[in-house]
Amino acid sequence: MSSSDPLQTMMRAVNRTNPVEPRRRTKTVPVVGFTTTLALSFGASTGGAGGALLTNVWKKKSTSVPGVVTQGVAASGALDRFELSTVDTRFAIRATEAERNDVVVAIDDATFNRLGVRWPFARSVHARAIRQLRRAGARVIAYDVQFTEPTSPAEDNALISAVTEAGNVILATTETGPSGESNVLGGDDVVRSANAHAANALFVPDRDGVIRHLRQSIGGLVSFPVAGANLAIGRSATARVVPGDHGWIDFRGPPGSVSTVSFSSLTEGKVPASVFRDKVVILGATAPTLQDIRATATTGEQLMAGPEIQANAVSTALRGLPLRDASRWDAPSLIVCLGLLTALIGLRFGVVVALTLTLFLAAGYVAFTQFAFNRGVVMPLTYPVLAAMLAGVGVLAANYGIEAFERAQVRDAFARFVPESVVDEVLAQASGRPWLEGVEMVGTVMFVDLRGFTTYVDGTPPAETVRVLNRYLDEFATAVLAEQGTVVSYVGDGLMAVFGAPVEQTDHADRGLRAALDILEIRNPAANALHHEQGGAAGSSSESASNPARSSYAGSPPRSTSGLSPSTSDRAAPLADPAARVTRALPTHRSAGSGQD
Repeated sequence: MSSSDPLQTMMRAVNRTNPVEPRRRTKTVPVVGFTTTLALSFGASTGGAGGALLTNVWKKKSTSVPGVVTQGVAASGALDRFELSTVDTRFAIRATEAERNDVVVAIDDATFNRLGVRWPFARSVHARAIRQLRRAGARVIAYDVQFTEPTSPAEDNALISAVTEAGNVILATTETGPSGESNVLGGDDVVRSANAHAANALFVPDRDGVIRHLRQSIGGLVSFPVAGANLAIGRSATARVVPGDHGWIDFRGPPGSVSTVSFSSLTEGKVPASVFRDKVVILGATAPTLQDIRATATTGEQLMAGPEIQANAVSTALRGLPLRDASRWDAPSLIVCLGLLTALIGLRFGVVVALTLTLFLAAGYVAFTQFAFNRGVVMPLTYPVLAAMLAGVGVLAANYGIEAFERAQVRDAFARFVPESVVDEVLAQASGRPWLEGVEMVGTVMFVDLRGFTTYVDGTPPAETVRVLNRYLDEFATAVLAEQGTVVSYVGDGLMAVFGAPVEQTDHADRGLRAALDILEIRNPAANALHHEQGGAAGSSSESASNPARSSYAGSPPRSTSGLSPSTSDRAAPLADPAARVTRALPTHRSAGSGQD
């Protein structure tokens, strides 16, 4: 018996009635897969690019892109908090930076214990601190305490006199008028006459309530850190420092990273003048009871006192805002390239390589964002990584989608010739061992042939011939499938079936015999009766034999075929053994139309 590939034979049989050819499908599927994968990856990548654009311009509208899902997530701000938290992580990874240009004078718990006074302090106490700093040679005295309500004339005058004598004092406020005017020391005229500057000490937190940015002005009044930085370098207090709407505060570390002395130590003259000389000195409340503590990018589970936040912001402004957002187009360009690269490599080298590459690219991008952050560039992280992961998922989805499509086609074709249980087992074996080794087994092969059909065809129109042939072959194939057999091929008006392969069956001979008897005694007479009613009938013969055979997949892995080949010594045994032959001639009926048996 010659080798035969049941699957290929079945596909050929299907194609006799199905215009979709296997060869055309094998060319089409990779093209569809390539297009699908690129579409998914491009959509994810450009969606991530849109998310990065939205992140960089802080929710300003950008042009629409194909990545609807990612773009929609970006527009909704669902991942903004996570994105901001990644910046906090970058601060934590970066080493704490030393700063020697500013000092915090803290109104802390020790101050209350040593001075024995209640809050708010008398203004003469603040005047004493300002005079101490002037004598120490402080470059700027930034007072983060609000003096907007009058007290006694003596106390108010004491503070105004000390401020005037210093000539380098910035006074904080959180209350401004419609045009940015303040009521510090009784009004802007008094502040100007004292050669001082009023500034807004507020910070606008991000949407998660964490302070990460400083602004040029708030409520029409220059911000406290900007005024402090400008005064320190001899510029107008309102000179522009923040180029856009806001800038990143370059925190030097967690709470306590800024050099700090107690307010009581300053007023008691216990701090050397060298500590304050030529420094920007920020005075303010750090005692928790005064509630001037906030969450920042570097506090983690802790909180940072207001004066220390101001000191970090002043230092940032003095250094020209060393942290800046990436260019509007840098990150989106990287994202699109990253996503498409993942798709292309996935199509070329397979899903495992693609997913591994995706993980490496995502990890590499995370490392790159930290590298860029250490050099002053804040790159978007969440949306690019999301786009890369979606690109990997796109490759995976396209691959398995194509595979599922192909398996479904094979199942549909195979199921016409093999029972569902056999289909499942063969596909499971193929999935587990795509390159199956040859296996020797004993099986039963059955041949079925229509007697007199060649003569019948000569006088019958083609359409009628096919209709009659399909009716008989359908009955014969149904009998084979009912016994868990496999239809190997259709040859003309004949059929070849096998029992016991490709799935081993211990009772293959019995199954073959039952199928043959079913054809001869039940199905062929039924088909004859129906055909007789329509003007003709045909007989059939069935021959089955059991013999050792080798069931295998042969050829190269991309083009392997399955087949059966009998043992050489037994190749002629089935036909020589009368007991193995089951043949029955059925009564024939003359066709009134054709005159043929």
